[in-house]
Amino acid sequence: MIVRTCEKCGKEFKTYNYRAAKSRYCSYECYWGEKVKTNCATCGKEIFIPPSRIAEGRGKYCSRECSTQRHKHNVTVKRRVGGITNGKRRFDYQIIAENALGRPLKKGEVVHHLDLNPRNSEPSNLVICTQSFHRYLHRRKEPCL
Repeated sequence: MIVRTCEKCGKEFKTYNYRAAKSRYCSYECYWGEKVKTNCATCGKEIFIPPSRIAEGRGKYCSRECSTQRHKHNVTVKRRVGGITNGKRRFDYQIIAENALGRPLKKGEVVHHLDLNPRNSEPSNLVICTQSFHRYLHRRKEPCL
C-alpha cells in the first residue's frame, strides 16, 4: 500500500501500488465534487449529477431504462410498408421510385431521400444510387437540395 494526499481536501489516504498513478482523491465525494440537482428527462425524478457530466452533455436520466425509453421514442422512425413483392417486404418509397423509373430496382440499387426525411416519399425527393454512394451521402449529413 502507498500513502497519497487527496488533491481536493488534502487528506492522506492509502491506495494499492498498481492504482498509485490513478489514485488522486480520497473518496467519491472529492472525486465528483459538489453535485447539481436536476430532474430526469424521462420520468421527472430528482437526481444529483456531477457538473462535469452536465458539461459533457450527459447525466440527463436517472437510469439506463429511462434513457432507453426516451431514445426509443425520439429516434425510431416508422416507415410505411408499401406491400410485399415476391415474399419480400417493400417500403412505400421503393415502390414509388420503381414506378417513376418504370422498372424494378436492380440488385445493389437503393433509394435515397434528398432531404434526408424518410417520410417524404415524393418522386422528386427520391434518387436511386449504389449502396456505396448512399453511404457517402449519409456521411455528409446534410440535405442534397
